[in-house]
Amino acid sequence: MFRKLNIFAVFICFCELVRGECDVVTKKQWGGLQPTHVQYLPRPVDLVIIQHTATPMCTTDTACKNRVKNIQDYHMDTLNWWDIGSSFYVGGNGKVYEGPGWLHVGAHTYGYNKRSIGISFIGNYEKCDVVTKKEWGGLEPTHVQYLPRPVDLVIIQHTTTPMCTTDTACKNEVKSIQDYLMDFMDWWDIGSSFYVGGNGKVYEGPGWLHVGAHTYGYNKRSIGISFIGNYETDVPTAQQLNAVKALLRCGVENGHLTSNYHVIGAKQVLATLSPGRNLWAEIRTWPEWMDDVSSIKN
Repeated sequence: MFRKLNIFAVFICFCELVRGECDVVTKKQWGGLQPTHVQYLPRPVDLVIIQHTATPMCTTDTACKNRVKNIQDYHMDTLNWWDIGSSFYVGGNGKVYEGPGWLHVGAHTYGYNKRSIGISFIGNYEKCDVVTKKEWGGLEPTHVQYLPRPVDLVIIQHTTTPMCTTDTACKNEVKSIQDYLMDFMDWWDIGSSFYVGGNGKVYEGPGWLHVGAHTYGYNKRSIGISFIGNYETDVPTAQQLNAVKALLRCGVENGHLTSNYHVIGAKQVLATLSPGRNLWAEIRTWPEWMDDVSSIKN
């Protein structure tokens, strides 16, 4: 509900920003780092490019400041960019946060940075039909590490927990998995990037943006998808399989996966039975399947 109510304020602030009338939270005010280099933007420009960050949405001043800081850290520390990418960022709290701003060239749209202003809405406005962590009642991670994207490897697994077939049962199962991994294993978060229930719904773990803990030695270069159940005996449903295929298509369309990504089972790179014989038999028929993993194996 808050998201729906606040979008009007965001829209008004965006319109005022374009007209040059909106109060902007300066880089100093949100605690941003100074750029390592600047290039001045010829002005006035005649092009504004709208984007989204594909990160979780923020709705409070503190959360939005932290989100912009995290984005800048990722851009500068991991991608080795001069500064945060977009000219401005718009939070769900209705405030605009300064990036390179009006004066400096940003890094938001390859080939258009030197002649446009890039405005990014903080959030993921393409859900890929995923039940978000907030929606299933998940805990926030104690730490995050950003995943370099796009990735070209998807690893399919199973949880070896009881299968779930209703929304309530699947939410509770994902909660139980997260509680076990965080409370007893002392992990930062739930392990796999996504979980798929027998109800045909996909549940967000670390998601597209963050490194998961699903396949030792491969977490920093892959997406891990776990089917809830034990597929040595359980049989994957058509709804599950279709949901994962749709998720992967969405991943390509939104730049999280390369167009030539490969799908493998966890047993191909680890000493495990996962994803279970029944799921294994299914994924081996997919066109993205990689049979010979010698070129990617650690």
